[in-house]
Amino acid sequence: MIKELERIAPSAKEVLVDERDKYIAKKIMEESKKGKVLAVVGAGHIAGIKRHLEAGQVDVNLKELEKVPEKKINIVKIAGYGIPVLLAFLVIWIILTQGSSSIERLLDMFLWWFLINGSLAGAGAAIARAHPLSILTAFVAAPFTSLNPAVAAGWFAGLVEAKLRMPTVRDFQELSKLETFKDLFKNRVVRLLMIVALANLGSTIGTLVAIPYVVKIGLIG
Repeated sequence: MIKELERIAPSAKEVLVDERDKYIAKKIMEESKKGKVLAVVGAGHIAGIKRHLEAGQVDVNLKELEKVPEKKINIVKIAGYGIPVLLAFLVIWIILTQGSSSIERLLDMFLWWFLINGSLAGAGAAIARAHPLSILTAFVAAPFTSLNPAVAAGWFAGLVEAKLRMPTVRDFQELSKLETFKDLFKNRVVRLLMIVALANLGSTIGTLVAIPYVVKIGLIG
């Protein structure tokens, strides 16, 4: 399995296996200076750790591997939380300035938000050849998940798809044998991932399209 991982994703194998082998071997070497060491490790790491221990040295900087990256400002996350805040302020402003006549405008805003966001999310799922119920789920979920960055329409569509068309062991076994574009849609694992990704992409595009339209309705009518 590790050889297969190295062939398919060498960079992932470097991070998940090789760096860990070096780290564990280095730690064992350091602790062995104090006495005998018993190390319990996963089977996939035994060969690599043993190789480093037999060599008697490990070329690795532990401080570099243990360094936790500093948290950076995530513009995407800020924008994600900014959208519901913007819409909430718009709704409050309309209610305060227009009183009872604001109901019709708010319903109009919600309708277009629902249709634009839901339609594009559903279209994304449809492009991935999702089950009709998965497409419907993406359509219904997108207008609401767009207001909460912690969830996504594609997740719900994917859950429904997985329930209706559960990937089999054979689908996983044939992942390395996919050659044509048609094969991607026939494999349930790949299709499930495509449904999640394209439904989320459709919802994101729908949000970007719907925001200026909804704001225009709220401010101008």
